[in-house]
Amino acid sequence: MNSFEKLLSIGMDNYGIVTSEDAKSVGLSDRVVFSHVKNGKLLRRGQGIFKLAVFSSSDEMDRYAEAVAFGGKGAMIYGESVLAMLNLAFANPPLIEVATNRRVRKKLPTWVKIVRIGAGMAMAEYYRGIPCQPLRDAIRLCKGRILPERILAAIESAKDEGWLSSDDGEDLKKEIRKEVAQ
Repeated sequence: MNSFEKLLSIGMDNYGIVTSEDAKSVGLSDRVVFSHVKNGKLLRRGQGIFKLAVFSSSDEMDRYAEAVAFGGKGAMIYGESVLAMLNLAFANPPLIEVATNRRVRKKLPTWVKIVRIGAGMAMAEYYRGIPCQPLRDAIRLCKGRILPERILAAIESAKDEGWLSSDDGEDLKKEIRKEVAQ
């Protein structure tokens, strides 16, 4: 398997998105990467972020994978964007929020918002292969932003889909109901 085939394999596991770091990890120099951009094998999406031209998915997850790539190593989908990605609570934020504990200096697309989180950032969980803030934490963060009845419905859907355990779901529902009662 040559270096580009290895990069292709990485991209196929990540909704067609690859980074300069991925290219370096398989032995491709920046010069070779840009020759692949020039000949149409890679599409430049932003600084150090590329999409495989052969990847023809129209899956909405592509945008989430790309947004995380803009956040860099250790970044994850955050807050209301986690609920939107999983089609919960009729959440539809105008931007995809990406949390990171690192400074991001690259130019971002208008649809990506970086949220800088301190060193206490929770470990990412993977939903549909994309690193995200744990769903229970994202739901807690959405209290006050999303109607309580929508959050309760999201919790039920998340339990049905297997994104939340029954115990976590019941605990979250109690928190939401308690807050509404106050």
